[in-house]
Amino acid sequence: MKVTTLQAVLGAILVTPLHLCALINLFKPYDMMIRPYVDYTAETIQSYVTMEFGLGKASAWNSEEKATSPLTIWNKEQRGLQMLEGFAPDAGPTQLLTKIDANNNRDRGNLCINAQLHLDVAGAMALRYFFLEELAFSVYLPFYRYRLTDLRIKDLTPQEIPPLPQDFRVHKFLNDPVVFVPTVLELGCFEVRDWERSGLGDVSFFMDWQRNFPQAKEFLKSVMVAARIGVLAPSGRHADQDLLFSFPFGYDKSWAIPFGFTLETLFADYAYAGFDIELTQIFGRSMHQRIHTAHDQTDLILLGKGAVYCDPGIEQQYSVYVGLKNLPRGLNMRAVYQYRKHGEDTLSAYNNCVNSAIANQAISLQDSTLHMAILRVDYDFSVLMDNPCVSPQLELFARIPFNGKRSVANTTLGFALTLDF
Repeated sequence: MKVTTLQAVLGAILVTPLHLCALINLFKPYDMMIRPYVDYTAETIQSYVTMEFGLGKASAWNSEEKATSPLTIWNKEQRGLQMLEGFAPDAGPTQLLTKIDANNNRDRGNLCINAQLHLDVAGAMALRYFFLEELAFSVYLPFYRYRLTDLRIKDLTPQEIPPLPQDFRVHKFLNDPVVFVPTVLELGCFEVRDWERSGLGDVSFFMDWQRNFPQAKEFLKSVMVAARIGVLAPSGRHADQDLLFSFPFGYDKSWAIPFGFTLETLFADYAYAGFDIELTQIFGRSMHQRIHTAHDQTDLILLGKGAVYCDPGIEQQYSVYVGLKNLPRGLNMRAVYQYRKHGEDTLSAYNNCVNSAIANQAISLQDSTLHMAILRVDYDFSVLMDNPCVSPQLELFARIPFNGKRSVANTTLGFALTLDF
């Protein structure tokens, strides 16, 4: 399918994320379930620093929503022989495939590639300005540090004694782990190794509205309604397409517009419950990215690149929560169930060098989901002060992923230090 002229113009201006950005539970400082509490009618400025740390290795789930390792969320095994298909006759992958001269009978040419993903630290700096008692303007700048470690490559080609000639050639020229790593580097400029990556995420700007509606009822005391809209600018470190499982710290050079709605009810002065809905529209662009070049290729290691336009799916986030406040005074506790989903991405070719039908067979383009529990405890130290000019708060929180589909997530423990002026 060809893209229209309008899409081409927009593609030169806007940007799109690789689908990987939706698979990781990156810390979002503007998330209502994490963001520090504030009284819109009493404060003028709120500033805070928040940080979270990963606990152990990341969890991952495949297309059947079964637990797996991060590198097998799309395909349980990688197909080495198919990886070489779909190139010009004089291209390096085609010449190697001719040299091997083998079919993929049984597990011939297949590999098992695994690694562990660790979150060292993530966090953000934020500044919020309140005006007209119901409005707030906010700026958030996140940062991240991740590691991919313990990379293991296993050749699944049958190792009979004596070996079949085809099996011998596949192992010798391609699937032997000692040979495989330099081979994909030479043929596709693709690095299969451990890595450490750190950097800034996408800076975001939000306009919030919030209002409390007191209720003249014995049990239901008030209803809080809030709405927000924001813009995420492409300031984050982008994905490295030449590095194994290298995901962006944001939307990969992409502009995005999140908007959300919150409804919260307060019961008997202490207990509250509510829900929050957030939808994010991600803009697409044209780019030169790694794609499928032949049928039945797997997604982790792709040697070919092509000029395509990516139309990313919408991101959805739904949160339901309950909590207790001012028991004792100044203490606030909350428990949250959060569901995230990234819709299916679609690729469109710009020229005949890319087959859109084959490129869109990538499992990594399909939708991904994630289920998480969030626990947080906050204390407002201003209750211990007489008419403070600055009100400090401390927040402790944990994010605990427990299920998903084609997704990777770290269990984290974090804190936030807040000053309200």
